[in-house]
Amino acid sequence: MAKTETTATRNRLPRGSLLSRFVILLVIFLIVPLALYTRFQAADAEKNDLLVEVIKKQGALIAAALAPSVQAQGQADILAVTRHLKELGEQAQANVKLLLKPEDDNAGGFFFVAAWPPVEASLLERERRALVDTGVLQDVKRSCAPDNRETARYTNAQGQQELIASLDAVRTKDGCWIVITSYSEGGLFDSTLARRYWSSPEVLIATGVYLLLAAVTVWLFIDVWINLKLFERSATDHMRGRGGARIFQRRNRFRELDRIASTFDNMVAALERSAETIRRSAEENAHAFKAPIAVMRQSLDPLKRTVSDLPTAQQRPVEIIDASLDKLDSLVSAARALDIATADSLESAASPVPLGPLLDGLAEEYEAPADAKRARIEVLNSKGIQALADIELLETALENVIENAISFAPVDSTVTITAGKANGRVRITVSDNGPGIPDDKLDMVFERYVSIRDRDSASERDRASHFGIGLFVVRRNVELMGGTIILRNRAEGGLDVIIDLPTPI
Repeated sequence: MAKTETTATRNRLPRGSLLSRFVILLVIFLIVPLALYTRFQAADAEKNDLLVEVIKKQGALIAAALAPSVQAQGQADILAVTRHLKELGEQAQANVKLLLKPEDDNAGGFFFVAAWPPVEASLLERERRALVDTGVLQDVKRSCAPDNRETARYTNAQGQQELIASLDAVRTKDGCWIVITSYSEGGLFDSTLARRYWSSPEVLIATGVYLLLAAVTVWLFIDVWINLKLFERSATDHMRGRGGARIFQRRNRFRELDRIASTFDNMVAALERSAETIRRSAEENAHAFKAPIAVMRQSLDPLKRTVSDLPTAQQRPVEIIDASLDKLDSLVSAARALDIATADSLESAASPVPLGPLLDGLAEEYEAPADAKRARIEVLNSKGIQALADIELLETALENVIENAISFAPVDSTVTITAGKANGRVRITVSDNGPGIPDDKLDMVFERYVSIRDRDSASERDRASHFGIGLFVVRRNVELMGGTIILRNRAEGGLDVIIDLPTPI
């Protein structure tokens, strides 16, 4: 009981397509890195804020340590400041530069006083200009109160990149002393303080690995998709009678699917053998049954001539036997037709079928039965139209439909066969002027062994030859070819049998 419930539950689970799963995977591949990048960027920004705070305090300490040395005037004091600057720079593992904006300098210029590491005398002016061009000294020029909230990157006089981390000012009677703390390449210079977060090596490596993983996953999905399409094409080629033997195994691209492909090929071969066996058995059985029926009919003929002069009541048993033989003969033919249709359905091969020659040939074939009913067959608009179908299945289906239409056609009426295109498909319509079918039985007549022929209007021999398998075979053949069939009563009387089939690609 539990196993049955599990199976039923599994069967109720919704099915999805490979494409939908691929789209979901792509969405995940887009959302996950974005979410991770946002989180990691926020963490990196927080780390950078802490780092900036530390180096700003470090710069402020360096400026405070230099303040006593710049309070006095004179060259000796400047030399002492230079020595002190070297000590502070080495301890902080940073570059320290000291500039002066004199109090009486109305132009607001700056003098390069000292630096660690030292700057060659010939490069002092170039270094000063490089610092001024960064714009970090604009606030100092106005009020000796720097407000450098952001780090700045510049190229020094030696052509090397430096990161200005902090800027502090000390006011004295001589003017405004500016202490600039910066870092050369390596260390803090290579941190995200000096570049965008996305350009960091860690992010670039992670991005490369992620893109490689995404590419491999997409490639795997595409490869599986292509293999499924090859399987689909193999099945289509088999239906159209192309591709030859072992078609699935020859086109398979994955070793893991070799057994599945081999199973498909074996199944196709088994179906072909079954179709041939069914067809051969149908012929043999029909021959085996018809031979004794023919013997009984030949033996009955002398008896029919003997009792022809007897009263009706005495002729009745002979008539019943004769009608039963007709019914048995028709039943054997119907069983043979059903078996042949089953065999055809197992090895159907779809291909472009020109409808013009096919419909003209069927109209000519059924011209004699139509003449016997004093009816006509007319084919319209069939030139140049092709349908993707199995010629044997389609011909069998149309034979049954045309035969039915003729059997119901009134005297001096016309059975019309029209071929055209509608909604991108081929449409074949067989119309008659007969009594039609009650609306509540239009679908019922497609069932096996269902016949609604009017017993009052149809002869006993006519009823005996119809067992209700014609339209059953028609619908099965049409659906096997990827088509549809509907019955529609005509407003002016009669019936339209409408067959829609796919068009060749």
